[in-house]
Amino acid sequence: MALTTTKSGIISKGVKVISIKIDEDFIENNLIDLPFIYYYKSKEPITAITYNWTTSDGTNRAVEVRSSKYGIPTPYEYDVLLALFRLYIKQHNNKIICISEEDTSEFDALDNTVSFSYRELIKEMGYKSYSNVLKTKVEKAIETLCDTNIYNTARGGLYNPFTKEYITDSKFQVGILDGYKTYNYITLKDEHGNVVLDENGQPIMKLDKNSIKDKCAVRIDRFFLKNLYYGNGKISDKNLRLSLKNDVARKVYLILNKWRNNRSEMFLKFETLYHRIPLNNEKSDYYRKRRVMDSLEELKNKGFIADYEKRKEGVNIIFNQEEKRFIAPKNDILSKYNSYEELLNGFKTHGIDDKSIAKYLKLHQIPYYQALLRLVEDKIDKIDNVKSYVLKGLIDEYENIDKKYYNNI
Repeated sequence: MALTTTKSGIISKGVKVISIKIDEDFIENNLIDLPFIYYYKSKEPITAITYNWTTSDGTNRAVEVRSSKYGIPTPYEYDVLLALFRLYIKQHNNKIICISEEDTSEFDALDNTVSFSYRELIKEMGYKSYSNVLKTKVEKAIETLCDTNIYNTARGGLYNPFTKEYITDSKFQVGILDGYKTYNYITLKDEHGNVVLDENGQPIMKLDKNSIKDKCAVRIDRFFLKNLYYGNGKISDKNLRLSLKNDVARKVYLILNKWRNNRSEMFLKFETLYHRIPLNNEKSDYYRKRRVMDSLEELKNKGFIADYEKRKEGVNIIFNQEEKRFIAPKNDILSKYNSYEELLNGFKTHGIDDKSIAKYLKLHQIPYYQALLRLVEDKIDKIDNVKSYVLKGLIDEYENIDKKYYNNI
């Protein structure tokens, strides 16, 4: 494996593990821009649907989602997928496998398999106990995710997290999960211990559902992994998000959290929200508008927004003013900025907004960003313009940061 060393002495090419913890906040926020969840209830499974939306620059985008007899994924399948992602991350010791965005050739060599038992997966989803009914429901969800494909359209609906651009030069298909394996097949035997044969004289096989360790495995599509590692994730309040009972409210919360960019209020057209949730036009405008307004009411009751004003074409959302963040007292400098949330909040503490973070932050440079924030915290009294210094360091790497501010690599 070829490795390249930067001027700062930090290896930035190829595969390496870095000490930056991530959790479901990181996962879910980095998957916001992949619309594949169907939020309507339907008597019959919906096996194909096209999602259309308009980006902030007015460009029309679209993806087509297709599945099999169980239909396209619903919020329940999404919860199963998030749990699988969390188990995948845990298998890597809660650390990101980091690849430079300038050299992504090693990405295809990453292990994209998550191993699990149904008891483990069901517990990860938040259930207190295991049952065969739950197991059957979760397995059906996994099969649905394996059967689902997302097709990029000529408009460009899939986002390349490496180039930070929508893919418009090709139509191609990406999956979500594949290679699903579960249990061992064993030969069926009669009461005398003899192998039971079928009409062709072949042994009849059955699933060994009494296995003590019902270990399973499934592969995560590499396109999803790319978005997991390189998406423009925003930090969200995990406790708030999980407390929301309305599944549309959870999505609206993530959308607002991503688009707010420190504004005290913002106006969003209903059509924009319909596209990004997504709520397509097979339901009436009245129904979709009610779902949005119910979600905003729940977000208001939870304290995420101060109020909202319904207008003819959309809704004006008023946010609660954020409390000023303070720098923690100094102690062990290397114990700081070791989580994704702490790192991004560190930049925000010094006045760097979400837009700048999304534009300039590169995941493979996290060891350097950790060192930068530690240096600033340690020497803050000697820096004339802290915001300018941090922003400059975010855009272009300082070459002379003392090694004492770096974790051991």
